[in-house]
Amino acid sequence: MAIADKLLVQRQRHSPYGLVLLMASKFVGISFAKALRAALPIYLVFLATIAFAIYFPSVVLWLPQHVLPESVGCFKSPAGTGYICPK
Repeated sequence: MAIADKLLVQRQRHSPYGLVLLMASKFVGISFAKALRAALPIYLVFLATIAFAIYFPSVVLWLPQHVLPESVGCFKSPAGTGYICPK
């Protein structure tokens, strides 16, 4: 797969928030800067959520570790009861 194809696949995985915001601002007839200022609170929430997930991964992975332990790297104990999970 060529590098350009890999970049295209990578770009398709993420929502195009900036492009949608630009198009929406043109549809309703306001400037992009005004639309960006109005959308800033949701971008701050996105940033805070990502920062929380980076700095507190144990909190984020607590529920998956209890519901689907294999999905976060745990494996069944050789004794047959419970799981052994990395710290």
